[in-house]
Amino acid sequence: MKLRRNLLTLAYAWLAGSGWAWAQEPPAPQRVTFTTQDGVKIVGDFYDAGAGGDQKPAFVILLHMYMKDRTSWAPLIPELTRSRISVLAIDLRGHGESTEVVEVTPPADEEEAAQPPDEERETEEETPKGPTGSDLVERVKARDKKVFKAMTEDVWSAYEWLAKSGKVDLARFGLVGASVGCTVAMDYASRDKSVDVVYCLSPGTKYMGLRSGPHIKKLADQAVMLVSNPEERKESEELKKNDENAELNVTLGKNGERDLHGTDMLGKVENLEAEMAGYLTGHLGSPSDPKEMVVGNIKTRVYFKPDMAQAQKLPERVRRWFSSPEEAESRGMKPGGGLPPTPFD
Repeated sequence: MKLRRNLLTLAYAWLAGSGWAWAQEPPAPQRVTFTTQDGVKIVGDFYDAGAGGDQKPAFVILLHMYMKDRTSWAPLIPELTRSRISVLAIDLRGHGESTEVVEVTPPADEEEAAQPPDEERETEEETPKGPTGSDLVERVKARDKKVFKAMTEDVWSAYEWLAKSGKVDLARFGLVGASVGCTVAMDYASRDKSVDVVYCLSPGTKYMGLRSGPHIKKLADQAVMLVSNPEERKESEELKKNDENAELNVTLGKNGERDLHGTDMLGKVENLEAEMAGYLTGHLGSPSDPKEMVVGNIKTRVYFKPDMAQAQKLPERVRRWFSSPEEAESRGMKPGGGLPPTPFD
């Protein structure tokens, strides 16, 4: 749970969950593109909830389900932006417009190329080469496990785009996934401890050959919500055994539907979008205080004050922000550069 959460944040989460929100039109989407380190051109829509505000908003990255695309999140986005949460909805590789593969130069710095370790990552994934990425699309249709395993690269690059944009509060970071997008979200969050909250619609124990259990097991210090229909509740219950702190919500459709899956729930489950916005708001917390924020290396699990020399040298790939030393340490980070450990009451 976000350590800086206070009564104001809790009250706002309740208001958002009960359907209250600022009366404002959602921002127009900005179409964005960026290229992953393994050469896939990712396309997404960015919704800036902070335009005209004094403080940068929290943000979430949305990860759709198999054979869908970023447009499947349309019913949710207005509720999020009204709740002052900026949104980056991407087409995962091989889906929607994210089908182009380009030649890239591998980073010279080993740290810039590395993701924090993951024992589930069996081999080095090879991205199919081709001017249009047609092989990539076919491999997705064939449910090629290696392509889905490599989707964490899409999230990594999405974060890097947001960090460079300068438009969001980097210490208030959430992921929302649907179906196999839940697996991708849990995989990523298990290695990036700056993620505050993971919200899952129809998570499974194994999608496209990828197991979620080993990842959710590492999320005990991050908020996790598992939402499923009655027909799939056993999958969520099994996942919850790996993380007793995860929350579980089994829900029916407005007309009693028992089999709504992933983003098909949006617009069809009573108040789901408002409940999602409220939960995310509560766990993303109130705006960060720049005087309290720290920056760390999520690979070595060491954090620094932003003005320290070590902080200036952190590779972009593994540089992440936390709202306070307390939050960083609650996620398994250790103080570096001679900083004393934070005393906890």
